Amino acid sequence: MNLKRSLFAALCLTASAAFADTWSFETPALASGTYDIYGVGGSIDGWTATGTTCGTNCILRLQTNYVEAGGALQFVAQDGAASLDLTGAGNTGQNGITRTFNLTAGRNYTLSFWIADINGANYAAPSSLTLTVGGSGPMNYTTTTTGGVATWTMRSYSFTATGSTDISFVNMTPVGDNYMGLDNVSLNAVPEPAGIAALSAGALGLLLSTVRRRNRT
Repeated sequence: MNLKRSLFAALCLTASAAFADTWSFETPALASGTYDIYGVGGSIDGWTATGTTCGTNCILRLQTNYVEAGGALQFVAQDGAASLDLTGAGNTGQNGITRTFNLTAGRNYTLSFWIADINGANYAAPSSLTLTVGGSGPMNYTTTTTGGVATWTMRSYSFTATGSTDISFVNMTPVGDNYMGLDNVSLNAVPEPAGIAALSAGALGLLLSTVRRRNRT
């Protein structure tokens, strides 16, 4: 095994030691400038659409080139080619998405996500949502902008898992404002200090072993 392969194997070992996943809501692909709509129970990249009164109109998934008002309002994605609007097609109330994760009890995790607001006709108020993680929450997050292009801000929340954990985002934007952007959601296990040391030692051992073999040849 050459040096590059040894280093690659060490990096793969390190990466596989901690849970990490990201959702940018890219599938299925949308045609440029279009959107699709999800009702209660709809599956969006492994998340489930929720709502009490939204019926078949809970969540919009917007392609990044989607515009309104002749292009004055631009709903660009934060990552990739699509993002979510938790208000649906017109703000129908407390709509959202939820997912259950089988996490390691006692392990620390960080959830990060991007939220967006847009300003213009039908979009005058700040955009707001709540986050619930297991038995914690709801935590409130609000963002605002003065421009006609979706403006994204990252938020994060750290927690200690107790095992199976429900994570839910719910729209709380006041009725009359029709946009609550959500994109690029990431859930990552925080590396444990002992694990980091062990993995670093393993990577260093692989590197030294490879160097010795190369020096003998």
